[in-house]
Amino acid sequence: MKKFLTLTLTAAALAAFAAEALKTDFTKPDGDSKKWTKIIWEGYQPAPEIQFDAKEKAWHFSKVTGQYGFAMANHPTKLKAKAGDVVQIKFSVKGTGEFFAGLQTFSQDNWVGVDAHQVSAISPEWKEYTLNLPVNDLRNKPTDLVLVTFGAKQNADFFIRNFSAEVKPGAAK
Repeated sequence: MKKFLTLTLTAAALAAFAAEALKTDFTKPDGDSKKWTKIIWEGYQPAPEIQFDAKEKAWHFSKVTGQYGFAMANHPTKLKAKAGDVVQIKFSVKGTGEFFAGLQTFSQDNWVGVDAHQVSAISPEWKEYTLNLPVNDLRNKPTDLVLVTFGAKQNADFFIRNFSAEVKPGAAK
């Protein structure tokens, strides 16, 4: 009974942190935007300057000088997804350089690897972008959760207002 209860509680705890969708409002200096953290990897160092710009009502990312730019992840929210699904990511940005969004896969709550990502040139005017990222199994491990990431390549300078990600089951073609 004790083992069953432990497994049930573990499954319930994992389910509490998995979601069907992710939405972040970057038009305020606090709230959900604080759940995003910098990915600490040597290729993304030094970290860019990040600050809220009240005039633009957006978060501003500047001085992106890391060899591969920088990336952020919303670690508290992983999305329930499996191979064959598509994660549709929408975001509103303006600035210069190249913005990217990507996925990292998990199997049974263990990190497996970096999956699909797409890059978009950043428009100097506000523009909403939509990216569709296919979910894959990596290293022969069945994907059950994905972590959504975003970032920019070296020398980018941009503002972001909104960011959302939604799993489209079985939508990969």
